[in-house]
Amino acid sequence: MNACNTDEFEGCPLSYTVKTGDFDLTNSWAFVGFRTKGAGGIDFPPCDTYAGAAVTLGKVNLTFTQNPSSQENGFFEFAGASVVNSFTGSYRTFGNGRIEALNRLAITLIAGNEVLSNYENRYLQGLRNMESYRIQNNMLMIAFNGDLEEMIFVLIES
Repeated sequence: MNACNTDEFEGCPLSYTVKTGDFDLTNSWAFVGFRTKGAGGIDFPPCDTYAGAAVTLGKVNLTFTQNPSSQENGFFEFAGASVVNSFTGSYRTFGNGRIEALNRLAITLIAGNEVLSNYENRYLQGLRNMESYRIQNNMLMIAFNGDLEEMIFVLIES
């Protein structure tokens, strides 16, 4: 898929394939977009994310590790890239599909335009406020905002 036409789409739809299998949270995940529960559609990353480049899965990504966090005992590291900046943070999970992040993220400080900055802020806030997660096939859904919104990811295959 080539860079999208901003007159045609508000965000850039991404092609991905759902594959069956059992997958663990501690993997690398490509961000697909946001979905408000009950609303149906996906809010894809803005077209400016891919300015002058192909629209490819994985530019916005997230990796959960089993590396202990240096910030807090009982937490593990996660890292990734948003629409403009890279980030690192700490998380922990609970046996019932609950997930929690330390509210602090280390973020690079590269400026983007207003559209990119607003979308990136939503993405980073979603990560700071993770509440629950579920993995269905090769898809990861992370809920935030009172479990009303979710971030949708697809497994990055190595």
